[in-house]
Amino acid sequence: NGVIQIIVEAWGGGGRGATRTSDGSGGGGGGAGYSRSIFSVTGGDIYTYTIGQGGNNTTINGGNSGVIFGSNQVVANGGSGTNNTTAGGAGGTQGTGDVRYVGGNGATASGSASGGGGSSASFISDGTNGSVTAGGTITGGGSGGGGTNIDNTPGVSGGSPGGGGGGAKRNGTSQNGGTGGNGQIKITYTLTAGVVSGLQAICLGGTTTLASTLPGGTWTSSNTAVATVNPTTGVVTGVAIGNASIRYTIIGSCAIATASRTVFVNAPINPGTISG
Repeated sequence: NGVIQIIVEAWGGGGRGATRTSDGSGGGGGGAGYSRSIFSVTGGDIYTYTIGQGGNNTTINGGNSGVIFGSNQVVANGGSGTNNTTAGGAGGTQGTGDVRYVGGNGATASGSASGGGGSSASFISDGTNGSVTAGGTITGGGSGGGGTNIDNTPGVSGGSPGGGGGGAKRNGTSQNGGTGGNGQIKITYTLTAGVVSGLQAICLGGTTTLASTLPGGTWTSSNTAVATVNPTTGVVTGVAIGNASIRYTIIGSCAIATASRTVFVNAPINPGTISG
């Protein structure tokens, strides 16, 4: 009750860093992209989602993460992995959504050192490219895994969500590249208590019934010495001259929303005394 909009955020999976089955240093995997949209919702709406897996020894590219909501969708693309090469993987490209950022590129290996993975994009910026032996770092996303300049050392896994894995270095023994960080979907919502309506001016001892456009809430009075309210029905009774704010509150699992309406309690009109 009270939820009319949701904010959908998605990060794809990071690409795997290069595994080396021949001597040499490998490049870093690409970081994932980020996408965000706001959807209007009503009770009973259904959505489907997919969370992209980070690149690994079976599938080197990071998977796409997405949410389909009726005719609307949000998609964040995964980063590219790399295999048995010095080249770094490309960051995830722009996906689908109102806000879209690209992932950072994995670094190309240089000389005797392998490349770090690119970071994922964050909710406010593109991802950061990896560098030789170091993964790209970011706040609000997954940082890239580090590379290495030590012989026969695997790459470091990328952070979640969506960081690219670091490249491995081989000198006689095959080594795995770092796996990419898994993708992520985050859904948050804004809670409202609806619009409160009803007669605002009543006489002392009189009543008025307030109502909200949304069900499931509870009624309270800011000044019970002036006006009381039934917590379930919204019936307000004037008990003294003055005014009181009548509040309607809906409590959600992650937020509390309140709407209110002021009720004025007036003295009855005195017609005076007739003489003559």
